[in-house]
Amino acid sequence: MEQRKIIMDCDPGIDDAMALAYAASRPDVFKILAVTTVAGNQELQKVTANALDLTAFYGLDTEVAAGMSQPLINKLAPATDYHGDFRWRRLSMHAKVVLSVSAALIVAGALIIKLTENISWLGAFFTSVSARTAGFASYPLGEFSNAGLMAVEVLMFIGASPGSTGGGIKTSTLFALLIGVKAAATNQSEKAFRYSMPVEAFRKAAIIAFVGLCVVVTGTYALSALEPGLDMRDALFEVVSAFTGITGGLSTGSKLLSIAIMFIGRIGPLTIITLWYFSNGKNARFPYGNIAIG
Repeated sequence: MEQRKIIMDCDPGIDDAMALAYAASRPDVFKILAVTTVAGNQELQKVTANALDLTAFYGLDTEVAAGMSQPLINKLAPATDYHGDFRWRRLSMHAKVVLSVSAALIVAGALIIKLTENISWLGAFFTSVSARTAGFASYPLGEFSNAGLMAVEVLMFIGASPGSTGGGIKTSTLFALLIGVKAAATNQSEKAFRYSMPVEAFRKAAIIAFVGLCVVVTGTYALSALEPGLDMRDALFEVVSAFTGITGGLSTGSKLLSIAIMFIGRIGPLTIITLWYFSNGKNARFPYGNIAIG
């Protein structure tokens, strides 16, 4: 493949940081001649500093040039609510959970993918991030080993964070499950970041994870029945990617199945199973019974 020479104009920014990571992870495809910055997400000085940090982090030997500090027509309106100065103590519990779990998944995913696949560290980092979010691939996933593909599938099943357009059970669901299991094992209350966990958090997280797992298992079985020639590894990957992303290359029936799984993944398993529930107004309470668990 012929190497493309590109100049990246950006205002990093999360999306621009990912775009730069994608280009930097494939030096055989892209040759980044320069990176230019303009004011947008933040002031010119800050986005230029971000660009310099990113090029250094990605190991790029390229020039970074600052451009326009103001728009030509309208006034600059930076998105300071999303790209402002970082203050950990000022963040809510939800923000801390999302950032902590996302960082842990990115690092752990990149490490596992790098150990199982012969790709660069930057490629492993990009795959770890993209598997839970955008769904882009800088390396052909069909050539991944079973271990590497399983790591990608786990990341896809967990997915993005609440409020995003990504699918999966969400990062906060995983966190609530881990905290709930830890509290049960240590016989302590559920708490994190100097906050007490909501009473129903673990119960909802368990339901979401269980229903999501049922969707994947049932979908894999149905897809294997509809596509007898499809390898089990490929069937599982197709279903998990449908639960979190986009899939193709299937028959009409399989595509309809993928559409249904995509819909469940986007709306959320808990929302789907409660669509047809309506309270009948009864307030009867029943005595507690005993049941052996485990």
